[in-house]
Amino acid sequence: LGQFPERFPSETTLVSPRLERVLEQVEQLSGKNYGDLKLSAGQLLERFRAPDFESRLESVREFIMAGKDDLASVAKRRELSVSVDLLSSLFDGSRDEEVTRAAL
Repeated sequence: LGQFPERFPSETTLVSPRLERVLEQVEQLSGKNYGDLKLSAGQLLERFRAPDFESRLESVREFIMAGKDDLASVAKRRELSVSVDLLSSLFDGSRDEEVTRAAL
């Protein structure tokens, strides 16, 4: 299960409601013996629920371009700090020079 999102990346790759409930229940187990299991269940849920790379990249691109007239302000916003891992993907200039300049 841990490699499922990477092995089958797609917008149609959805977690069944039953599997999601089971993972949520595992995440709620009490006792220190379940620590690793709870952590793994939570990580899986997070990965299954996270948008795919291209969707996240498009959101960052739109966010940057919406504030391109005040990039200093954009650079300080929390929305960008949680997506800083995507910025380097916008640096290459192969998609849009204006986006690349704004990302830099």
